[in-house]
Amino acid sequence: MSIGPTIALQCIEISAEYLAEICLANGNCSIRFVCFLFDDSAINSKQ
Repeated sequence: MSIGPTIALQCIEISAEYLAEICLANGNCSIRFVCFLFDDSAINSKQ
C-alpha cells in the first residue's frame, strides 16, 4: 500500500449522444475517450 493520496489517470468512453454534442460544439469529431486526473484525496477531504 502506498501512503498519501493516489493520483491516477481515469479514462471513460464518451456516449454517442455526448459525442455528437462535442462534435457539433467544437468540431472535434474524432474523440472517443475523455481522460482526467483523478485525485482521491479530494474525495476523502469531502467526507
